Amino acid sequence: VIPESKHYVFVDDQTTWDAMGLYAWGDSELFGSWPGEASVGDSIVNGVQYKVFMLDTEGGNYHLIFNNWNNGQQTPDYDIVADRDYFFVVTDTEATEIEEPTAINEVKPAASKIVVTDSMAAFPGRLEVYNLHGQRVAAGERMVNMAQLPRGIYVLRATAGHHTVATKVVR
Repeated sequence: VIPESKHYVFVDDQTTWDAMGLYAWGDSELFGSWPGEASVGDSIVNGVQYKVFMLDTEGGNYHLIFNNWNNGQQTPDYDIVADRDYFFVVTDTEATEIEEPTAINEVKPAASKIVVTDSMAAFPGRLEVYNLHGQRVAAGERMVNMAQLPRGIYVLRATAGHHTVATKVVR
């Protein structure tokens, strides 16, 4: 289970490293001393496996450094503002930010809006709830009850005809 955090850093690890650490310096030493923190788990998004790092702060300027757990290799600094989730492809020599795979364009019809109240979600179509590992944990037609799910972060995906919308839900 991925621990709850204000934000996350998702990494498509394309390095040859045996291990990966994430260090951040700037307004503070965000992940403790060098080499930083290890991934707290994996998440599969759109068929891609990501290492997940917690970014449990709201705001502040930081320089991220991905490293091979203090074994002599690291990427150049990558500057961020810690106010959202980040997705990266990391190779032995660089970290490249990519667009969030689950981002939804603002092009969606008014009738295709997901309504979430308390632990219920409603939508005029099929609803599916996924955990951060990409596993479907609940589903239903026009309504889904999430009361049985443990507290955490989920992705709610709704489909009606050829329109699909998604949103992040924190329980």
